[in-house]
Amino acid sequence: MRRLICVFLLGFLLPPTAGAYQQADTLQTVMQSAPNVFIDCDRCDVDYIRTEINYVNYVWDRKNADIHVLITRNRTGGGGLEYNLTFIGLRRFSGSSDTLRFNTDQTMTDDEIREGLVETLEAGLLPYVVRTPIRDHITLDVFADIQTEEVQDRWNYWVFEFEVQGDLRGEESRTGLDIFGGVSAERVTPELKLDFRSDGSYDKQTFTYTDDETEEEITTESLRKFWDVSGEIVPSLTQHWSVATFFRLNSSTYRNIERAYEIFPGIEYNIFPYSEVTRREFRLQYRIGYLYHDYYSETIYGKMSEGLVRNSFLGVLTFTQPWGEAQATLEASAFLNDFSKNRVELDADLEIRLFKGLSLDINGSYSFINDQIYLEKGDLTPEQVLLRQRQLATSYEYDLRLGFSYAFGSIYNNVVNPRFEDRRFGRRR
Repeated sequence: MRRLICVFLLGFLLPPTAGAYQQADTLQTVMQSAPNVFIDCDRCDVDYIRTEINYVNYVWDRKNADIHVLITRNRTGGGGLEYNLTFIGLRRFSGSSDTLRFNTDQTMTDDEIREGLVETLEAGLLPYVVRTPIRDHITLDVFADIQTEEVQDRWNYWVFEFEVQGDLRGEESRTGLDIFGGVSAERVTPELKLDFRSDGSYDKQTFTYTDDETEEEITTESLRKFWDVSGEIVPSLTQHWSVATFFRLNSSTYRNIERAYEIFPGIEYNIFPYSEVTRREFRLQYRIGYLYHDYYSETIYGKMSEGLVRNSFLGVLTFTQPWGEAQATLEASAFLNDFSKNRVELDADLEIRLFKGLSLDINGSYSFINDQIYLEKGDLTPEQVLLRQRQLATSYEYDLRLGFSYAFGSIYNNVVNPRFEDRRFGRRR
């Protein structure tokens, strides 16, 4: 079914007679009876949606809505995105619900994506709109003679991506060069997921300053570089079970690792079916494997190289619901030869709509760190510390963000007015 075309034939072009005013009142009456829609989407072009679908009333608080449209998205194996649009009936439509999906591919432009999203949104709104007086002003354009055929994929589901970035910056006393590159190959089917990636970076900065005592000009150089090659092979067992094998090769001057080789088999159980991942998931994962390190400099444990066995446990709980979104991740790992060398990481994100117009957003993480076996032996120079050329010893790491947002005023928000809007980096004048 092609895009729904909603036409309001209410006589706008008639002369301003009494009859015309009566028809204008009819339009106002019809729009007052139109559904109130709350669009719940963090990364959608809401202005475009309001412009294209102008026969419903948009509200900024779900408590004033007749339809709560919850839009989530998930990455697909073809490099695109799958948008899940959940239509939740509220107030006069209480008890009604439906879910539609819209898939993009990596070649689609932003305009094509938002146009397809609007078409899907219109299709989902139709069952609600036809239950209002607007149904008398709707026409449908349906093409039933669409030819269907099996899609032949000449790439056999493989998706490749290349990326190169360069950043050259400078001023009178400082210059910098940052080069990053990466390549990936991915193949995703319901039965098997293959993902191989490689990337690297070279970051060089030069600082020039004058010594206050000797008045001598001093030049200091900072260099950080790394490369990383990784892959995963994930066969699907059931709607709840998966197994996988991960491997990785990498090098990092910051972490004092000249070469590292790792291979880790793993098993995962999702309490909820994987098909529900955009709304909820509770995954439990266990990995155990071998890693080998060659170091640039002798470590604090007197090693220039070593091989170890490490195991880890990961738990992920996620809910995306009309009241907000919550996610918590707990990961614990340790070396089998010495369980005192371990790490525990907890991450949590919580977004709650407390009441009309007020939302609470909390993001936090905390890590207990006792596994920095790669730290360089000896004292670091002030330049290495201040320019972050080497990682420092630490037993913990944390990050906490807390925010509130509150909106009030007219519950309707259908008007789009972009005049004098500064769209650079999302800023407004």
